[in-house]
Amino acid sequence: MTKHLLSILFLTLVLVAGNSSLAQYSNMTSLTYDVTLPVGNSADFIDGLQWRGVAFEARRFLDRQFSIGFEFGWHIQSVKSTDLLQLPNGAISGTQVRGTNALPLLVTAQYYLSKDRQEIRPYAGLGAGMTYIDQRWDLGLYSLTTYNWHFTLKPEVGVIIPLGDVDGMVAASYTHAFDSGQTAYGNEDNTQQYFVFRVGLVWSRF
Repeated sequence: MTKHLLSILFLTLVLVAGNSSLAQYSNMTSLTYDVTLPVGNSADFIDGLQWRGVAFEARRFLDRQFSIGFEFGWHIQSVKSTDLLQLPNGAISGTQVRGTNALPLLVTAQYYLSKDRQEIRPYAGLGAGMTYIDQRWDLGLYSLTTYNWHFTLKPEVGVIIPLGDVDGMVAASYTHAFDSGQTAYGNEDNTQQYFVFRVGLVWSRF
């Protein structure tokens, strides 16, 4: 599955970078600051808003209302906790440091409600690809770590706001990284889920 998704990503990059038949439409790149909120299984391990995240995205407009592209991000989630953690064969408490690094690599597509670049442009999009996730659990002298690739889907809604030479972006999305391997604490269901709230800058070129 990973090989096929990487092939799709490569073809998307070729289209985004060099298809001269689409030259009359714009390219768009964005850099955003991301805040994440773990939910589901992820919130069982790390809960609350997480303030360390960044993403880069490049999009190629196929017409005035549809674009495709790719996205790369880095989302860091961590917490120091004394809460009881449920394990497959029991539970454990004590001072713990729990951490997750998620690096999504996604092919994306977006539909825009407005055709005019000079207007505020709400959009809805979907990303699909792979997310590399490492999860670390430290308890006293013990440390357990897992590393897994997860097939990922990410629906998103957002808005592009014209500001002049550089535009603004505000967006919210839901990342669902499907089950792959085990969690650091031995849970068989390693599905990872979190919301992303992002704000950033957009550069467009015709």
